[in-house]
Amino acid sequence: MGTLVAQFVQSHINQCHDGGLFCIMLASSLLRSVHNVLQGIPKHRLVSGFRLALDWTLDELDGIQENDLDWSDHDAIVAVLRGILSAKHVAAVPDAAMAMLVHMFVHHIPWLLEHPTVPPLVRVVVSRPQLPHLTDHMILHHTVLIPGYRHVTHLPLRHVTVALFNVTIRPTTTPTSDIEVTIKVDSGTYHSVMTPSAAGVLQEAELTGWATVATRLQACGVQMVLSQKKIPAFLAARLNDLGIASVERLSIQHLDAVQAVTGAAVLSDWMATDVTAADLGKVDHAYALELGGVEYVALTCDPASHETNEVSYARTRPMSTIKMDCIDDMAFEELNHVLQAAIHVLTNLLVDPSVCAGAGDTERALVRQLRRRAVGLTAVDSRDRAECRGLKRVVDSFVDALERCTLPEQQKGSVMPDVLDSAAVKTSAIVTAVTLVTTLLRVDGVIVAGASSNPK
Repeated sequence: MGTLVAQFVQSHINQCHDGGLFCIMLASSLLRSVHNVLQGIPKHRLVSGFRLALDWTLDELDGIQENDLDWSDHDAIVAVLRGILSAKHVAAVPDAAMAMLVHMFVHHIPWLLEHPTVPPLVRVVVSRPQLPHLTDHMILHHTVLIPGYRHVTHLPLRHVTVALFNVTIRPTTTPTSDIEVTIKVDSGTYHSVMTPSAAGVLQEAELTGWATVATRLQACGVQMVLSQKKIPAFLAARLNDLGIASVERLSIQHLDAVQAVTGAAVLSDWMATDVTAADLGKVDHAYALELGGVEYVALTCDPASHETNEVSYARTRPMSTIKMDCIDDMAFEELNHVLQAAIHVLTNLLVDPSVCAGAGDTERALVRQLRRRAVGLTAVDSRDRAECRGLKRVVDSFVDALERCTLPEQQKGSVMPDVLDSAAVKTSAIVTAVTLVTTLLRVDGVIVAGASSNPK
């Protein structure tokens, strides 16, 4: 049963990225009602009552939802963000971050309108504040920050051509000889990493192959190499000698961000035999940046700032990096989650801009309308009165559960700032909660029926 509950809730969260708490609260409240005030009502009647309540709820939601979100209204967008973030107190998202998020999302809208099914590319990095309660948030457009870099020299760089690799393979298939080669490197930051292989030997053919790779990349005009895997020490040294900067062990989560900023194709052949100008990317500025004691390589490039070929330009897309202050890693994980949820919901609103009043207003309106409808749930025929009374009890319990889902400050009628919720998220949460409860009732009925038919 627990696994089934988790799967239903996870399905809703994966689809909507928001409304998970509301969904869980409603489902758990309905289940408590089933085991308390609704005891004695047959399970098939419970299922029918909950389905009736759901049908009425969906019908009323269509009538009480607000107009479509006006994307030219800054306050309306902030109200949507407030509806997502205000319920997640643990993330402690400051009010000042609202305007920053709106600015960031508006920057992505032109691209999202052409690619409505692809979420915007946004990365969040953490910075530890030096003083308590000090917040210094920052947003960088067309910028990706790569932490934990190795083999980086020649920074800062401007207007460079970039090659992006995702694999490391042997540079040649030529049979190697028995010649032992000892490498001695003393060039800046490389002396600590330029050690021989485990056996202290590198084969002559392999060295020649790496030298050929470096020369070929230089001939293509490459000025910076980024690799998902480790760059062999000799190749890194050779690139350095040729004035080519390099970044190795690029996290896979940064590959798409680097490609979005630079427009570089992801290459899978270190030999670079077929590399053309269309496979390479551009960077306006590459520089070192320290945030919260962590060193980053920052790559910045606005595709509109210079001429590029159509193939490379097609691989670019808006990319934003947000720097937020957090006290620890746990707070950062929660903050990153809610910010990504906010971005996801806003993206979905571009496709379906229907919104409804937040801060419990929609729930209270539903409660009033459903109670009015439940009063009319009576039977003309005396034979149907028992069934109607049972259905009314179930609907009343559903309404009570919905009313309990509003926050205490909302129930007291305190003044709340303008809040808007996504109508699609609200609908999905209610449908998921009711479907979960009715499914559990059916499963329980099957188990009970099976046990009674097989007493052993």
